[in-house]
Amino acid sequence: MSKRILVVEDQPDNRQIIRDMLAPTDYEIMEVESGEEALTTIAKQRLATVREWKKRLEHQAHSRSKSRGGCGLPVATGAVS
Repeated sequence: MSKRILVVEDQPDNRQIIRDMLAPTDYEIMEVESGEEALTTIAKQRLATVREWKKRLEHQAHSRSKSRGGCGLPVATGAVS
């Protein structure tokens, strides 16, 4: 998983300065202009992260089942709402 930074700044020039400062790093830079946008972005990112981990867990469970001689059918790991 890549490291991410969410830059919250309403002034485009200030966002550019921050982008320039972070450019040499290996961070994925995300930008928004307001606190409200930041909260929405964070909520979406968490949901995306949860879904990605759920997919990984299901894949691992499926792989383990097949390697142990099971039928390889997907294993339910819970619902994400």
